Amino acid sequence: MTKLTMSPEPEATAALMTASLAWGDQDHTLKAMVDSGAAGNFLDIKLAKELEIPLTTLEPPLTVTALDGRPLGSGRVHHLTVPLWLSLENNHSEVIQLHLIRSPKFPLILGYPWLACHNPRLDWPTGQLTTLIHPRILLSLQPPLKPSSSPKIPAHFLQLLEPRISPKFPSVSIVS
Repeated sequence: MTKLTMSPEPEATAALMTASLAWGDQDHTLKAMVDSGAAGNFLDIKLAKELEIPLTTLEPPLTVTALDGRPLGSGRVHHLTVPLWLSLENNHSEVIQLHLIRSPKFPLILGYPWLACHNPRLDWPTGQLTTLIHPRILLSLQPPLKPSSSPKIPAHFLQLLEPRISPKFPSVSIVS
């Protein structure tokens, strides 16, 4: 069983911001907490059920404890969201999956895995995140290759070179 540990006092290690989660034809704006003491990325289970966000079951469930060893909530995480489109107030967007826990005060928690992936610059006195970078997000500065401009590349491979366009931010492409 995998074990996650979170800070018992999240306000001491967190920055707050507005975020939007999108799936299918739905989207929802909510408060997000960036918490360097959280060992995962989490969404409030009650909110996920109210919004009817599609979920998958974790087998085996994850054990979640505070730094002092106490279980957080039930102490188990049984569900994970399907991939969701996350947009932050600083115009950053990405696809993310979130573990479900009981967290009504901070319905979205972006923890250490998110911080390690993006390595943002954080102004702790103001709680402002800047310089978010994700290795799989690339600004599209040139149009995709066309078969006529690439005669040496077989046509059936050209589709692999075309970036998928972000639905909310057309100038951002997600590359695999």
